Amino acid sequence: MIDIILNSDDTGDDAFVTFIDQVDTKKSSSALNDLEKSSGYYKKIVEEKCSATDANLSYSQKDICLFLGLSQTMKVATAIGYLADDISVLTADNNTSDAKLTASLCAMKYAIDGRSDTNVTCSVTDNNESITFLDSNRTYSPIVISENGETFEFLITDKNSTAITSSFCSTESFSTRIALDQNITFDTLSSYSDYNASYHACPVNETLLVVGDAASEADITTADVIVSALNEGTDSIGVAASEDMQQSIDEFKCEVLGGTYNYSSCDKSLDQNVTEQQVITYLNTNNN
Repeated sequence: MIDIILNSDDTGDDAFVTFIDQVDTKKSSSALNDLEKSSGYYKKIVEEKCSATDANLSYSQKDICLFLGLSQTMKVATAIGYLADDISVLTADNNTSDAKLTASLCAMKYAIDGRSDTNVTCSVTDNNESITFLDSNRTYSPIVISENGETFEFLITDKNSTAITSSFCSTESFSTRIALDQNITFDTLSSYSDYNASYHACPVNETLLVVGDAASEADITTADVIVSALNEGTDSIGVAASEDMQQSIDEFKCEVLGGTYNYSSCDKSLDQNVTEQQVITYLNTNNN
């Protein structure tokens, strides 16, 4: 992980998209759930101390802050990998665009703007219906987006964010999740041998929702994973990072903020938090 961070700006490409591409080639099917759990356990130990500028941390606490920051930064890259069919389109030497990524970014924009923004240029079908996955007791509103002759389904949460999904499954059981190597798309889903009307884009989050339990109530969404983890991860790593690693992390954040990083400095303030709109803009700019 540290090697990937330190070497991400040695290829001539944008550092952060190079990092995302390298992480995407190494992730396992359970990576996002595993990283979510590890981040949660690390935070239980150090709480909010990693982001406190005046925190008096022991050496072991600094190590945990570093592990927390690494897991959160890896979580960001892994989550972004789910938004596209081919995440390598983000790299500078790739002049093509990914239709799924374009649709994913449109879905994010559609969700955060209250599902009524006239600036959304892609074709969105929203029947304002709700579906509930029984294994997790979580309810979403599905939307369908058409882009470049392809159609994609996304799930919007009650907090106006898009859930991160992987493949398709029945709302009745996550065990019906279709293996990724079968290459089933939303357009070909109806031809799947076990298909029925309860099949939808399948949330990565399979954790049972328990009302009143803050840990279980948090969903794995683009806003919570990509935006929150990016902000918290860069802060946490800063507590114990080497100078070289800190420069790489600063460069990641600078690029997403829309700034230019030169000679260990950014022309944007790194004290500000990254917003979901800035993430959308950044990925859109690189998806060409």
